[in-house]
Amino acid sequence: MPNVILSIALVLAIVAAMLFYLIVFPIWALIHCASAREVGGRGKAFWVVLILLFWTVGGALYGFFASGKRYFKWISATALAFSVLFVIVLGAAYSSMMTATPRLIRQKIDSMEQVDMMELAAGDRERVKEDLTTLLNEFEAAAWFDVDAKQRGMRLCEYFALMVRDGKLDPAEYEKWRHLFESRRLLDLSALENAVNE
Repeated sequence: MPNVILSIALVLAIVAAMLFYLIVFPIWALIHCASAREVGGRGKAFWVVLILLFWTVGGALYGFFASGKRYFKWISATALAFSVLFVIVLGAAYSSMMTATPRLIRQKIDSMEQVDMMELAAGDRERVKEDLTTLLNEFEAAAWFDVDAKQRGMRLCEYFALMVRDGKLDPAEYEKWRHLFESRRLLDLSALENAVNE
C-alpha cells in the first residue's frame, strides 16, 4: 500500500510540474517580461516574440538570460533542464520503439518454421512469410516522423505474435490476418489495437 501511495504521489508531482512548466511558467514569463524595467523596448519585443514562439523554452531563455531576478533565473534553469530531460526521455522511448519492432518482426519471420501451418495451403504459408517481410520493409522504410505507419506496423506484428502464440496458425486466423494486413493502410490505430486486445 505505501508503494501505491508513493507512486500516485510521484505521478501527481510530475503532472503538477508539467502543468506548471507548460502552462503557468510561460505566461508568468510573458507578464514578467512585459513589466520588467531592466529590459528595454526592443528587448521586450524580442523576448515576448521568443516566448510566444517557443513557449516554455522561450520563457526559460528569457528568465535565464534577461531577467534580473535571482528566483526567476533559478526557475528558468529548472525549466530548461526539464525541457532537455523531456526531449531526452521522448527520444529514448521513440528510439526503443524503432529498434524493438523490427527485431520482433525478424524473430517472427525466423521462427515461421516452428509454427504449425499444415492446415493452410502451401501458397498461404509462403504468403504469411512474405507479409511479415513486407511489414518489416515498410516499417524500416517509413520516415522517422511517420509515427502512424510505425505504430500500425507494431500493432500488426503484435497481432500476429498473439495469433501464433499457441504454435499454430489455422485458416480462420490466417483469414483475419490477411484482412488486417491487406487493409493496414486504411485502418486507424484504434481498430488495430482492438484487434490486438480481442
